[in-house]
Amino acid sequence: MISVVHTRPSCWGTRLKSNKLDLVHIPIGHPEYRLRKGEPAGDNMGEVMTPQGEYMLVDAFVRHRPDVFLFWTHFGRFTPKLMKRLRQISPETVFVHGNGNQLLGPHKVCWFVHKYRKYIDAVLTSTTDARRKALIGKWVGWVGTLWTFGFDPAVFGPPTVEPEYDCFFGGGDSVAPNRPNGKFPRSRFRHDLIFEVNRHRKLLLLGGGTWRKNGLPARPGVTDGLGYFREMQRARIVLGTYHDDLERRYSKRTVYGGASGRLFMTRYIPKMEMDFKNHENIVWFRSVDEGLELIDHYMSHDDEREKVAAQTRAHFVAYHDWAARLREFERLVPKILSVKEGAK
Repeated sequence: MISVVHTRPSCWGTRLKSNKLDLVHIPIGHPEYRLRKGEPAGDNMGEVMTPQGEYMLVDAFVRHRPDVFLFWTHFGRFTPKLMKRLRQISPETVFVHGNGNQLLGPHKVCWFVHKYRKYIDAVLTSTTDARRKALIGKWVGWVGTLWTFGFDPAVFGPPTVEPEYDCFFGGGDSVAPNRPNGKFPRSRFRHDLIFEVNRHRKLLLLGGGTWRKNGLPARPGVTDGLGYFREMQRARIVLGTYHDDLERRYSKRTVYGGASGRLFMTRYIPKMEMDFKNHENIVWFRSVDEGLELIDHYMSHDDEREKVAAQTRAHFVAYHDWAARLREFERLVPKILSVKEGAK
């Protein structure tokens, strides 16, 4: 069996077993499980490693000398110095970073990838976009695709309450008088869509940035994954719109929105028709006007809306939960191991 030490998800190797991989989960945040600002980590990335977590990870390397080490973006005791120590303990281990951050920094890759590149043999990113993967590949040896979020259907269950809102959106705004197009390529699209939805519908809006300065009644975002998911379920329609147009990029908003049991409508993601059927297990739109028209349609056709919503959740349970992610990871591991072989 191929030995894999990993920092998330916690259900791999415990509730979800593999007949191909010997999975060892290390709870690096034990016993606090917090993000940098002290919020509960939940199933997010960005967990702060505690001294106890560092001890457990080092001990796992000593005992297992794993074939693969899968880690995400972490803080606290998770440092380059620790990575160097782990390399020294098990030089043959392939270090794999799961990265969903597609913001382009000064080095054209996520700052974490750039900072830790010396200790990263492969990156698993949250898009199939060839240009994006080529950019990351300039800094690390190999780049594959593993969507960074899944979910546990037993925990992230269907709605249990009646919706209070028409629409939900979670995400920030960056449009300002001195920056009318915002910070990112599709910032203005997001801004205009959410403004129009707020004008015509009862909107539950979570997120920071300039929403409130621009007059929208935004509440702070919810960092706990399950809490974010439950907020989605307070609305009849969950909206998605992204700052970029990367091929088959499915983030936490996509996965949780699709699993929420509410109708999930999103700005078209390039090539998403490879994974979904429009108006059957998801709904997509390409313009603000089209999005508004579809909201009007589904808000006035309750049975149709709820049918598509139920089919969407069933689709995400089948293809985007943590069990599905484990099957994807199993298929990737032989390619990951070849990275080290090719370097010899």
